[in-house]
Amino acid sequence: VEGFVLYHHERADGSGPFGKKEGETPLEAELIAIADSVDVMNHLETVSPADLPVIRWHVTDNIGVRYTRRAAEAMLKVLTPETLELLRCDQIQKTTDDFIPPRSVDITDRMIYKFAEVISRIIDYKSEFTRHHSNQIANKVWLMAEHYSYEPVQRNQVYLAAVLHDIGKLATPTSILEKPAQLTKEEYRIITDHVRMTQEILKEIDGMEDICAWAGNHHEKLNGSGYPRGLKGEDMDFNSRLMACLDIYQAVSEERPYHPARNHQETMSIINPMVQNGHLDREIIAEIDRVLAPYDSGEVPPPAI
Repeated sequence: VEGFVLYHHERADGSGPFGKKEGETPLEAELIAIADSVDVMNHLETVSPADLPVIRWHVTDNIGVRYTRRAAEAMLKVLTPETLELLRCDQIQKTTDDFIPPRSVDITDRMIYKFAEVISRIIDYKSEFTRHHSNQIANKVWLMAEHYSYEPVQRNQVYLAAVLHDIGKLATPTSILEKPAQLTKEEYRIITDHVRMTQEILKEIDGMEDICAWAGNHHEKLNGSGYPRGLKGEDMDFNSRLMACLDIYQAVSEERPYHPARNHQETMSIINPMVQNGHLDREIIAEIDRVLAPYDSGEVPPPAI
């Protein structure tokens, strides 16, 4: 897969970024290249069947120049009115489900960690101010899972929940994430919607039910004042409470547009009143204080897999 991605901007005539000519890159890279190019130029989800002859002419005219012959021939076979219908925005999820069958794979702890590391980078790079957010919550939840003597399977699950808890933010505009002033009512609605998006994404994966719940409850509060469902303490299991506590700890400790980075003591001075107000689990916060105190800078190293 690495090579497919690396060479997806190569051109048949060798004028791409790596100078690879036709026959020097994997077929998969050629297919991604032509799909990427044709879609960027035409936005296929909005194209009318009447426009197909022009698109097909472009593909044919660029054989040996922009596109390899085998990739162009494959594209020409599927550039049909039926394909355009399958690519419409209201059809694309069903199309994906129909064409990509579900499958399962067995993966090791190390593979889980490396996969999670990649996903956390994608999420965190959305904003300069959250560039370590998911990664650090994941590292901290791993540390807490070891503190609580979790079995390896549950430790891995809660770690994945921490990595993926903000995946819905990929749909949140960066201008809102990095706004230094108070959010408007509509902006607040948009940013809080990332939790629903996270749940929508994760619920599609069989076997991720617990992970989806823990990730989706990270903005809930014990007194029912959280979102999106307004759960109360009795509705939240231990890992949901742990995620909620660590999410607030990380948000308070890291630099944001509206406050500087804070050390552990400063962070706890802000969090402790939240415990008094009934927002956070008192016992979990006490354990977080105990476990994270040695990491005064706020940065917890990645797990030793």
